[in-house]
Amino acid sequence: MQLHKRKAYLGLTVAGVLLGSTLFMVVEAEAASPASNGQVSGHVISQSKHFTKGSTASKKTLVKKKSYDSKNEVQKLSNIIALTRKKVAQEKSVSVKIGASFAINKGAILEHSNGNITEISGELQDTIVIGKKTGHLNQILSHKVAYCKGNVVGLEYGCGLTAAQADKATNKWVAIPDTKQNSSLYKSSAGDMTIGAAFASLFPSSLTSYHLAKNIYINKINAYSIVGTVPGSISSTLPKGISEEFYVAANGSYLPLRVQLTTKGVGELVDFSNWGKAQAPGQPQQSVNINKL
Repeated sequence: MQLHKRKAYLGLTVAGVLLGSTLFMVVEAEAASPASNGQVSGHVISQSKHFTKGSTASKKTLVKKKSYDSKNEVQKLSNIIALTRKKVAQEKSVSVKIGASFAINKGAILEHSNGNITEISGELQDTIVIGKKTGHLNQILSHKVAYCKGNVVGLEYGCGLTAAQADKATNKWVAIPDTKQNSSLYKSSAGDMTIGAAFASLFPSSLTSYHLAKNIYINKINAYSIVGTVPGSISSTLPKGISEEFYVAANGSYLPLRVQLTTKGVGELVDFSNWGKAQAPGQPQQSVNINKL
């Protein structure tokens, strides 16, 4: 979720796959009840050594069963992902709670954020710990203007301001409009602060590298577990093979409840709640334009 922070500090980029993804086309009626008992089967295990040499008929039957179950699992996963994508695209707002850590030379960056994001806006409150330094930052995205307010560490790390700019703007709202002049700074500041932008970098993008694992409960809600590896390399600064665990409500809503991303030196956990009920952010009454700093 907090990929705008990573972009500011590590230069991460993640290809958008939520709304533009070309996953299997699925008829919603067929996916109305992906697992009637609330449980999802894992991988089908097949080893030829389990078959006796003389049981040809049994072997053929089991092989056929394995193939059928594999297709069922792929179809079930396809159905769940398709319905989740559809449901997310229909939602107006959601509350988020984020925890992240990034390994750096002789230390780590720790980050905790919470707030609300909507179709077109967002608001987050961040605490960032970099070694012995602590940053505080409030962020608002409204009407294609990104607003940042915090101390020097928060403004530098979270919004990409220079040390000189951050020093002048400490504890003041800084307005960064979406203009050609401010393009890179706006992207770093606005980041994933809308529903579409957030899920463009979080939603499972490939059925070949993901599978269904055992259901778990998150905040007392039964959830499908979709786990796998993000295909390809998403950043020149990170190794391939970012692991993802994506949890979707199995109570009929199909809305995401949690996403966890991990790779060497990087970990991020995002919880989603209050779907459709999260309050939209306001707009600061006073701010200083970034171009005046």
